[in-house]
Amino acid sequence: ACSENRIVAYGNHNTVFVLDARRPDHYERRVSSLGKQIRSFSVASPIDYGWAVGSIDGRIAIEYFGDIRHQAQRFSFSCNRQEEDDKTIVYPVSSLAFHPITGILASGSVSGSVYFWDIENKRKLTEVQSPFHNSVSALSFNNDGSLLGIAYSYTWDKGNIEHPEDHVLLFTPNAQNVSHSHPFEE
Repeated sequence: ACSENRIVAYGNHNTVFVLDARRPDHYERRVSSLGKQIRSFSVASPIDYGWAVGSIDGRIAIEYFGDIRHQAQRFSFSCNRQEEDDKTIVYPVSSLAFHPITGILASGSVSGSVYFWDIENKRKLTEVQSPFHNSVSALSFNNDGSLLGIAYSYTWDKGNIEHPEDHVLLFTPNAQNVSHSHPFEE
């Protein structure tokens, strides 16, 4: 994934590599704050502050570029959870995408839901339920953020089983999905 001047990639053991394109002979090696395997990744947009990573245990971490002072701002949160029969079911974060104008983060779940997060105010905005009985395998906003492409596809979480067919949906976000919330709003 690329930002204006940086290339960011992740590898095994939750390692993230940050390469500054202006100084290609130098790179940073960082370990994600998530304890489980990274499953999804997105560089922040439009603000060049860092990136988000999602894990197999339904958590998202927000990471920052820069020195240790900026990195101290990083945080993580639980997401992609549903209550069923007095139990909390946790789903992997299968895809992440930042809105190109507002910076709102969309996360896709193996449950088929898409969640919208106000990272600036650390709040969940909305949830969009899948019209299909399939996992969200990919998310991507168009250039102006007026459309969110959502790919629904079996992500092999349950092995080689019969599964629903794949679908692509173009979703039109509204203000509830992609506008910042107020920090003390209930």
